[in-house]
Amino acid sequence: MESLNQPAMLVARARVVKAVAGSLSDAGTSGALIVGGAGTGKTAVTTAVLHELRDHPPYIRLAATPALAAVPFGVLAPHLAELPARDLDSYPAVLQAMTSRLRSRSGRPIFVVDDAQSLDRGTLHLVAQAVATGAAGLLATSGPGTLIPKEFLALWDDGIVAKYELAALNRSEVHQLCEQVLRCEVSPWVSASFSYLAAGNPFMVLSLIEHCRRTGALALRHGVWLLVAEPVLAGFPEADLVHHQLQRLSSEANLAAALVALAGPLSVGQLLRFSNPKAVDALERAGIIEVSRSGDRRVRPASPLIGEIVRRQIPAGRSARLRGSLLALPGGGQLRPEAFRNQVRWAMDCGARVPAADLLRAARLANVALDPNAALRTAAAVGDESFCRRPVFRRLTLNSPRAGPGSPVACSSRPLVCTDPMSPTSRPCWLPGSRRSQQSVAADTHRR
Repeated sequence: MESLNQPAMLVARARVVKAVAGSLSDAGTSGALIVGGAGTGKTAVTTAVLHELRDHPPYIRLAATPALAAVPFGVLAPHLAELPARDLDSYPAVLQAMTSRLRSRSGRPIFVVDDAQSLDRGTLHLVAQAVATGAAGLLATSGPGTLIPKEFLALWDDGIVAKYELAALNRSEVHQLCEQVLRCEVSPWVSASFSYLAAGNPFMVLSLIEHCRRTGALALRHGVWLLVAEPVLAGFPEADLVHHQLQRLSSEANLAAALVALAGPLSVGQLLRFSNPKAVDALERAGIIEVSRSGDRRVRPASPLIGEIVRRQIPAGRSARLRGSLLALPGGGQLRPEAFRNQVRWAMDCGARVPAADLLRAARLANVALDPNAALRTAAAVGDESFCRRPVFRRLTLNSPRAGPGSPVACSSRPLVCTDPMSPTSRPCWLPGSRRSQQSVAADTHRR
């Protein structure tokens, strides 16, 4: 199996690579800005673009980091070896030294910047000025939204550089990535589950593949890769990473992360009742949450997997107190399906009583969201026997198709059929699912 390498991270990015290379070769533009969240493949695209430009001009690489962001021109230090130490924080001196360096190069050099949001202000001004005057080109990556440096946004607004956004992979692209890495046929339900858990983030999908193979949750059966057990978060590398990131953030940021994981998506207004804008921005920069750019400005975990990691780190007592604080707020209108499902789960975790109709609706929503365990747990919690006798509840069934004799493919689709009178279409929903065969959740609940 391939590791977290460049080819796998370039799935569905070929067009972007060619377009960015074209922007650097086009006389009408001075470069490109590649925008995307953590793990979307920005660095892989940059490397592929530089490889594409075989007859390339000289590069000036700037390794931006959060630590160097606090040091004026710190990222330029390797290129200012001849500048006296006393002048390293002087903008005129640094500008003169870099101008001389650019002019000494044959052809127009290109600034190659990873994580441009971590550049210090002086370096940002200097690079932007060099690109705007045509003295240098630019190939930079940046986080999305408010993380994009305004100096580089101005270059894009003026048509000097092009901007390319790396979107999350869709299900078919995640399936392609899985088969490329595993080098064999992969059950569509495996790739669908990974796509949902990782929210289409290539790096997270690759991490899930490696982790599930290592723990035995992902196995090869009859020439097809299947999930033979639920992915276990214990030992998942990104869980430790998220934990360490939260430890470095403020208590307000940790509170906001907990609320979003437990009850999200929440509106920015709801979240700011418990936290502050600086904490929310810090969480977004860390890649723990994402804030929608639409008018309603909803905040959710960057992926369901990250949300689950954060949720599991919250002690039960603190979770119950947070829920009480959220319920004490004035009603914010009807909950969206994802928020409704999460808040029903939260109520169950806290031992609160949930109406039977809410439990059934949450089970249906979990089914649609490819979460069969939550669907089973929620439906099984319905204790109203009169409600269980209704036809709509008796039709809530979980099947576990297994490979038939001689079948070359071990089918991992486990249809959970739920016809809900609250749904306008009342259509069945089909999920990957459990290893239990043809289990009636209604029967399970009745026995309990």
